[in-house]
Amino acid sequence: MFPILRALAHHGKVLWIFTGIDQHRLLLRLLDELPVLASVLNHMGAVPLADGVSAEGRPRLVFPTGGRRRQLRELAAHPEMRVILSGQYAISNQKFPYSDLRSHTDFLLTEFGPDRLLWGSDYPFVGSAEAYGEQLAWVRWVLPGASERELSAILGGNARRLGASERVPSIDPEGGHRFRGDE
Repeated sequence: MFPILRALAHHGKVLWIFTGIDQHRLLLRLLDELPVLASVLNHMGAVPLADGVSAEGRPRLVFPTGGRRRQLRELAAHPEMRVILSGQYAISNQKFPYSDLRSHTDFLLTEFGPDRLLWGSDYPFVGSAEAYGEQLAWVRWVLPGASERELSAILGGNARRLGASERVPSIDPEGGHRFRGDE
C-alpha cells in the first residue's frame, strides 16, 4: 500500500480515512513518512463499534474519550491531518442536537483548529432535507464561540481548499456513480 499512498502525496490527492484504534500507530508512521499527505479522518475521529451497524443499517461508532482522544491529539500534531464533523447520530448517545458531543467538538476545535475541521453531510444516513438543515445548523450550535470566518471554513472553505469540491459524486443515469471533473 505504501507506493499507492506515496503516489497520493506526490499528486496532491487526499487520503480520506476511517481507522480503528488498533491502526493508530500505523497511521502515525504513515504521517511521519509522508508528512505532505493531506489526510481527513472521518466521523469526528470516532471508531467503529464491534458490531458496527444499528438495526436500521446505520453505522455505530464509539464515543471518543480517554485513549482515543490521546490518539487524536497525536494525529493533530501532523499539520496535514484534518477531521470531518460527521456521523453525529452514530456517535452520540442522544437525539439531535447531540448535546453530549459538544465537549468532543470543543476538543477537536482546540486540537486541530478551525482550518483543519470540515463539515460532512454523512449522505445517505442523515435522510431528509430537513435533517441536512439541522446538520448545518448543528455546527453553529455546537461551536457557539466560533467566528463567521471559522464557521465559513468549517462549513465549506476547508473542503474547497482540499479540492474536494471538484470530486463531488453525482448519480449516473445507469445507476452508477461518477465524479464531476472525470468526464
